[in-house]
Amino acid sequence: MILVNGNPSRVSNSVMTPLVHIFRGALLCTLVLGLSNSSLRAQAATATAEVMGYSTLTIPTVGRLIAPVFVKPVVYEGIASVTASGFSVSGLTPNTLGPTSYSDRPNYPQYYLEITAGSNEGYLLDVSSNSATNVSVYNLPSWLIGQTNVSVAVRPHVTLADIASGVTGLQDSSDTVTSYGAGNTISSFVYTSGGFLRDDYVTPANNVPVYPCRGLIVNASGASSMICSGEVKPTKTVATLYAGSTLIAPLDPQGGQKVTGLGLPPALDPYNDSASLVSDSGDLGVTSYYSDGSSLLDDGYAPVNPATAPTVSVGNGIVVSTGTDRSWTNNSILNN
Repeated sequence: MILVNGNPSRVSNSVMTPLVHIFRGALLCTLVLGLSNSSLRAQAATATAEVMGYSTLTIPTVGRLIAPVFVKPVVYEGIASVTASGFSVSGLTPNTLGPTSYSDRPNYPQYYLEITAGSNEGYLLDVSSNSATNVSVYNLPSWLIGQTNVSVAVRPHVTLADIASGVTGLQDSSDTVTSYGAGNTISSFVYTSGGFLRDDYVTPANNVPVYPCRGLIVNASGASSMICSGEVKPTKTVATLYAGSTLIAPLDPQGGQKVTGLGLPPALDPYNDSASLVSDSGDLGVTSYYSDGSSLLDDGYAPVNPATAPTVSVGNGIVVSTGTDRSWTNNSILNN
């Protein structure tokens, strides 16, 4: 077992009106990691050793930025051929991977398919349905159609229900979480003892996915805590950066990666887009960085020295502001 303490980042300034009113306070993150026994993944007769763990995040008054740093275990993995209908595979139980089907709330995908090897490793696609021999996905890219021998895995989404189940101390009907989405949309969800509601205080929202490498803002009226648990993701993750603002975070349960080591420069339009590391000291101040296409630059467009660059502590994140939709690749901490 490994015990790791999150390292605080030195940041300054203030950014983005929706963020600056969130909280003042301190942050403590403690992580325990353990190596699981080899286990048989459901629907795929492959024994694998998964690194499992949990992270306990202390949430001060009035809140903090959080990011689930684990994923849920794989329920299927195999080799696929990609057709216009989806990913041709074998050995699935039909009609088990589709979206939710509630009548009292918006419905969302419950599973995502990820490419786990090759030049497209890390791409994630929401599952729309499945048969015994095919996984259909939403928004299948045309450039994938026709590819063969594609290594894939299917995982359940982390959801707001998982966030709620790990929380202690949030106050019913007053504390909230906020997410950033496509089209520069900002969505808030109200905590209740049974999970989360939309900000109309009526519509259930427990089934809302929290995608890998995505961050949330927790608004807390008192001191509280949250336990994140699951598998340390062993493969890359490609996260979409939406035009406008996106909250991203590395899937790093140990913390301590330098901001210069996150692979941000290729994801940013040189000298235009910014990546702002959020303070984990409780004031949501930021230090903003830019890119020349290959190197991370400070706000004076000077190259950032890796030796003195700040680190990203466990569960902390980055506000990325882009002019167009782009993507960021987060390497697995297990391969660093």
